[in-house]
Amino acid sequence: MDAKHTDKVIFYKREIIRLFLNIFINHIIKNLKLQEVPHYESKYHLTKTQGGYENYELKVLIGEKNYSRTMSIRLLAEGSGAKSFVFEVVYDIHIVIKIPPGKITDFNKYLKKVMHERAVSECLGNQIVTIVPEFQCILKMIFPLGTKVGLANNRRIEKTYVQLLTKNQRLHRFLQIDGGYVFFMYLSRNRTLGDFIRQIYNETEMVEKEIRENEGIFWDARSFQGRYELNARENIEEGSELDRLFAKYNEAFDVIDSYLKSVMRNEYKIKIETYQTRQWFISYLSNQRLYIDDADYPVGFLQTLTIAFKYIVHTYSETFDKFFQVIKAYSEKRHYTYNEEKLRIICSNLLVTFTILFRKRVSHRDLKPDNIIIVANNFERSEMVKSQMGLIDFETAYAAKLEDNLEIIGGTPQYATLSQLYNSQVLAQVYGENYKSIFNYQDLYALIAVIYQLFTGETLFIKTGSYFKQAFSEIVKDGALATGEGYIKLSKRFWAIAFEELKDRLDKEAKRLKSFQVRLEINDLGRFLETFFQPQRVETKLRELETAQARMLQKQTILNEDQVNIIKTADAEKIVGLIKKNEKKGLHDHIALLEKIQRLKENVEFFSSIKQLRQNMNSYQQFKAQILSDDFDDEEREIFEIQLAKEKKSIEERPGIKVFDLMKAFFDMTYDNMYHREWGPLPLESYIGEDESASLEFQATM
Repeated sequence: MDAKHTDKVIFYKREIIRLFLNIFINHIIKNLKLQEVPHYESKYHLTKTQGGYENYELKVLIGEKNYSRTMSIRLLAEGSGAKSFVFEVVYDIHIVIKIPPGKITDFNKYLKKVMHERAVSECLGNQIVTIVPEFQCILKMIFPLGTKVGLANNRRIEKTYVQLLTKNQRLHRFLQIDGGYVFFMYLSRNRTLGDFIRQIYNETEMVEKEIRENEGIFWDARSFQGRYELNARENIEEGSELDRLFAKYNEAFDVIDSYLKSVMRNEYKIKIETYQTRQWFISYLSNQRLYIDDADYPVGFLQTLTIAFKYIVHTYSETFDKFFQVIKAYSEKRHYTYNEEKLRIICSNLLVTFTILFRKRVSHRDLKPDNIIIVANNFERSEMVKSQMGLIDFETAYAAKLEDNLEIIGGTPQYATLSQLYNSQVLAQVYGENYKSIFNYQDLYALIAVIYQLFTGETLFIKTGSYFKQAFSEIVKDGALATGEGYIKLSKRFWAIAFEELKDRLDKEAKRLKSFQVRLEINDLGRFLETFFQPQRVETKLRELETAQARMLQKQTILNEDQVNIIKTADAEKIVGLIKKNEKKGLHDHIALLEKIQRLKENVEFFSSIKQLRQNMNSYQQFKAQILSDDFDDEEREIFEIQLAKEKKSIEERPGIKVFDLMKAFFDMTYDNMYHREWGPLPLESYIGEDESASLEFQATM
């Protein structure tokens, strides 16, 4: 976060706190039932910071009486690359406040944006939980309607508040920050996916928690060895090294313990027990505040203690580097194992949510972890099974049912495609009358990035996101690039960077992403396959892969005819075995070719498995339809029910879809729909100077 951004965050936090301080003052005056606004003094101060939240005490003095209450605030979308500033406020309820990048001073324009988000939400019905701006979210605190509205109907309440806002300009100040209108949304106690991911992959917090909760282990050799031995073998040369690490750690502590005892005894005549120094040292290592009773210790002792601990950790830096390394490895393994099932459930729910978006022809167009909500009573594994995925921030969304969709250009760079920098006229020129269908593929591209982040904790499209920002600057400077021809020109580079970045990232995380398999409930699975893997697409893809394999084997000059014949019939696992044999022989050219073939075989196996799964689903749905009809007697019905149960079991017992394969397939779909091959081959760095077939070969074996 740069200095300018930090200054804005501080400024907006201050303005939001002042807004709620004014709401608090308004509430006090109403409760006192005063005829006139009395003289008052108000202030606020920070009380503590915890879990990203800053907790404040609000104070109001009226006459001689003090009134106070608390509120909390945190930046919600930090690090997402968003231009908007999004904060979460806890003031009796959880509220999201979104401050748009361009100040909105026209109430009618502001109202149109709010109503657009509500309209898109209504297009989804109750199939997806949506969080959209609501006036009542903030105005209920200022001007509660009570029973005046009658039915507790959100739409009716909102309509009443719109009427009030039209008549009463004084209420508008409660909807503004720094003179511009902002958006208020109920968050309830739901969490954003971004929050969940940040918590899962917060290495520092994991290590600190492990040290804090297992204090006794660090003073007992057997317990230390027993807990960390297996992880130590992966991070230091031998298991026996763990004994030496424990000894050196305790040696370092003994040095500091003796020093503190000596200083306190000789200078202050105070005795310090070893157990107390241990507690302080553990607090220091786990980044906790050191609590010292000033009545028992001399002034400046806390500073002496902190300097001493810092000195010993620096002096024994190699020891403590290994110490934290071992604990980090153990914490990560334990933490990931505990959360693996949660990750699978979230991914499955994401697929269900996106299937609904596609089928409803609704496109969010700014999808990222901070705009996805996990709807669950709590976040234990047992409760996560019942969870849903919700969506927030529909400002840029498109719904096919709506006649008047807002035209908003832009997106969060790491999750956006180049098409989000162009208006409808240009996109219609490039894609024809069906140009609106690409809006869903903008979401699918973002989903690939979200899934990668969910399972790795890392941002996928970093280089591509940087190019997105560069392309935006070029479009602003050069009007020729704002045309259809300009779009095609910039798209070549955009998709080339995205292709190679995805390949590099998938190669890096292949083991992890292949270990996660996602499953869907049978009805959800049917809709998912019907939406994303239509029979014609699957067959076309299999033909393309077969052609790519034939071309690759025909062009290569490394393998002889017998080896080629073996490879033609081999599966991906057998190719892996051949790669290992060639690694022992040091045949690097053979390895490079076989790795390409292996990836191609994996793609064939994936689409073949999808084809078989679709066939199983078709059989299941046919038997189910027959059972629901009345065209046969009870005996025939029983036979069909037995067959239906068998088909269902065969589907449920099949392996799940690997996240690795899913990401590749989704990217392939997005690319096929957003980049037309007649625009020419991509300028892939891996194939500069080669022909189009080489570029296509790269795509097939990604």
